[in-house]
Amino acid sequence: MDLQAWLAVMISLGAVLFLAVSSWAPHMILLTAAGLAVVLGLVSPEQGLAGFANSGVATIATLFVVVAGVRHGGVLDVVGPWLLGQRSSAARARLRSVLPVAASSAFVNNTPVVALMIPAVTDWCRRHGIAPSRVLMAISYAAILGGTCTLIGTSTNLVVDGLLAAEGGERLSLFTPMVVGLPITIAGLAVLVVGGRWLLPDREPALSSRDDARHFTVELLVPEGSSVAGQTIAEGGLRHLSDVYLVRIIRDGEALPVARPSDVVHVGDRLVFAGSRHGVAEVASRKGLDLAHDEDFRSDHGAARRVLVEAVIAHTSPLLGRTVNQAAFRTHYNAAVVAVARHGQRIGGGIGDHQLQAGDIVLLETVPSFYERFAYSSDFYLVGEPDHEQVRDHRRAPLAAAILIAMVVLAGTGTLPMLSAALIAAAAMVVTGCCSMVQARQAVDVRLLVAIAAAFGLGASLQHTGAAESMATQVVALAGGHPWWTLVAIYVTTVVITELVTNNAAAVIVFPIAIAAAAALQVSMLPFAVAVMVAASASFITPVGYQANLMVMAPGGYRYGDYLRSGIPVAVVVAAVALIIIPQAFPFISP
Repeated sequence: MDLQAWLAVMISLGAVLFLAVSSWAPHMILLTAAGLAVVLGLVSPEQGLAGFANSGVATIATLFVVVAGVRHGGVLDVVGPWLLGQRSSAARARLRSVLPVAASSAFVNNTPVVALMIPAVTDWCRRHGIAPSRVLMAISYAAILGGTCTLIGTSTNLVVDGLLAAEGGERLSLFTPMVVGLPITIAGLAVLVVGGRWLLPDREPALSSRDDARHFTVELLVPEGSSVAGQTIAEGGLRHLSDVYLVRIIRDGEALPVARPSDVVHVGDRLVFAGSRHGVAEVASRKGLDLAHDEDFRSDHGAARRVLVEAVIAHTSPLLGRTVNQAAFRTHYNAAVVAVARHGQRIGGGIGDHQLQAGDIVLLETVPSFYERFAYSSDFYLVGEPDHEQVRDHRRAPLAAAILIAMVVLAGTGTLPMLSAALIAAAAMVVTGCCSMVQARQAVDVRLLVAIAAAFGLGASLQHTGAAESMATQVVALAGGHPWWTLVAIYVTTVVITELVTNNAAAVIVFPIAIAAAAALQVSMLPFAVAVMVAASASFITPVGYQANLMVMAPGGYRYGDYLRSGIPVAVVVAAVALIIIPQAFPFISP
């Protein structure tokens, strides 16, 4: 490789490293990397910016609006809870949960699907004495697997299709991925349903009440004139509370020894409680106590205008690494942080000084309009509807479902290209009132689109400098010149990268190497493109590899080791099935 090729490799590796370990926003990292490639002359400006004109990226943007119509039209609200059924075993509960999730994720972005199912499944499990941790991870994996079944099931499929078209390859139809996606979905779900007894953790005993395995921590201030000031802990009614307990008292910046019933509460004391969501919400609403880090929020919003919302900090969030105080939730989101939980455990120290990490779940006190405004935020994932949620009109649910089905039929039969069908469906969703213009605009994740488009420029730098060809030559040599072993190497490489960075970035970075490998072997590029497509979505081993994994982490009380124990068997089975079927369905030598 010459100097330019090495520069392209170094920029790509640097981007992967920053995506894996940095708290910087992915779209900024990828945009910076692509810009650097243009500045250094590795690609022309037209090549570096080609992703912004790619039809796959345009289709993803349009589908955001279609999903908004499905979501706000109430289709998922009507279908989801009905599918859960009556009491059953944990295995049957997983089966009844994963089937609708996988089916829905084949046509709808999996984030709203998982967001809807988390509270529904959690409540259902607790009512029927089944630990939610035995089901929620299966839902996440089902969403990932279901997305591999159609061209619109995940943005990665559309990205690879766009890349394939740019290489002069044949465009994939809506159901082309199903040849591989359906078998790996069946195999993966079978592992989860049958083997879930051993693979999925039992984070909590069978519960039949409103107990919560997650331990939130809330810090409350004793203000001037408080009814509990001057009273002992026992006299102030701060003992024997339901689902919550007083952990410590902070006075003048110092934590007092273990709080005793006879300790007197002073004005200015900060009382730290830990317990379930229900418990901390109850104690936080007591008269005479204010939120320690945002005592002015409640004075600005009457009690009737406040609701509670749970949000999971995203792995791409700009909030990562900031303390609760630095995050300024009140300024940026018109919300106050009531409590925080991490990995199902209570946190130490003061709430305001808690440094936010991916997967942290924050209990926010906010106004009713918060959910509609931030439902599509990439800063955090809302894992349930807010308390006292506004009633959603479900009268347009049949219409929204009909528009979605019409789009699938038009694209699936080849009557219209995918982009054209999606544009018509998006326009229909807005015109018929399934979603408003404001909701449509909020649904479009601009940062994701920028990240995908910028990644195209990064991939182009590897291709046009000859770096991809050189690396492909090495891969082919290590595989002994055998197409199938080369396919295995490409698949495994993509899986490793997608566990570290976003799946779209992984696909765009590996794609040019895969295509160069096909050219070196003088075989069809299609099986290698499909392998990249499937592998980029096969993120089961870490919670940060896919947003659905992160969304279920806190509600299920999962830890990193749980993803390894459950994800590795699923990943191995999915890889084995995919690598057997891909060469059969998409032969190396085109007929």
